Amino acid sequence: PLSEKAKKKLASLDPAALVGRKLAGKTIAAAIDKAPGNGAAVGGLKVTLDDGSWFAVRPSGTEPKIKLYVESLSGPDFKDELVKNAGPFVWGED
Repeated sequence: PLSEKAKKKLASLDPAALVGRKLAGKTIAAAIDKAPGNGAAVGGLKVTLDDGSWFAVRPSGTEPKIKLYVESLSGPDFKDELVKNAGPFVWGED
């Protein structure tokens, strides 16, 4: 279940502070919490890596849990690495 502490942690992340950090052997090229077009809050965080792979994490709108979306441009093994490492990275357990 999604705790209030986890919601606050996600909301408090500074996307700019993540750029340049390493995740699963790749470098974070961009991180956003607002839509590029209109600046509206995306309700979570989207992180893009230097190879174009990305993950997004956000609270579910209907259930007390976190949703994780992942796209790997470096193959299925790297997708598994992103799934394994994204949560600990976001929650500060990396």
